[in-house]
Amino acid sequence: MRLLFLAVAPPLPANNGQSLRAWGLLRALAAEGHQIELLIFTTLHEKDAYSGELAKVCHSVEAVPRSVARWSVSRNYLGHLRGLFSPIPYGVTRFRFPLMRERITKRLRENFDAIIVASIFAAINLPDMTEAPLIVDQNNVEHLILERYSRQQRNPFLRAYAWLEARKLRSWERTVGARSSVVMLCSEDDRAIMRQT
Repeated sequence: MRLLFLAVAPPLPANNGQSLRAWGLLRALAAEGHQIELLIFTTLHEKDAYSGELAKVCHSVEAVPRSVARWSVSRNYLGHLRGLFSPIPYGVTRFRFPLMRERITKRLRENFDAIIVASIFAAINLPDMTEAPLIVDQNNVEHLILERYSRQQRNPFLRAYAWLEARKLRSWERTVGARSSVVMLCSEDDRAIMRQT
């Protein structure tokens, strides 16, 4: 199968849960004989540093240069403030980027058997309609992370913001899941939680 694989960060170095999972999935798909076209946000330096390893498993690697805003409130007050008035969570909109959407739209004019997005965040730049089926690899139930944070947060403003963002993330997870043919999760617990949302 010919697969378009979208990620918000490079799979290498595999030094956190998301990159470890993406790298493992890429290697497994390549070992099965699938042709993978990787499209990621990264710097040219990051791409060049791991181009040899990526070339072993990917037919092509395209990097869209982008510095993604941090999720931390202390780093981007304006982004968080604007996010209050959007139905899409700030954690997702910080990955919205016209150049990435343009590159995805252009690539989808080619024939792909499926589109794989490595996390719900990578789905923000997809066109509204795609002919190829969508597969989502969700390494976390993202809204749960923010719900836990909001319960532990002592600052009432941050607690309220995290609660609101968690509600929006839950809705986004539902939206992306509804348009997907397959959603891959890490555990049976995650699966049960996602079926309830």
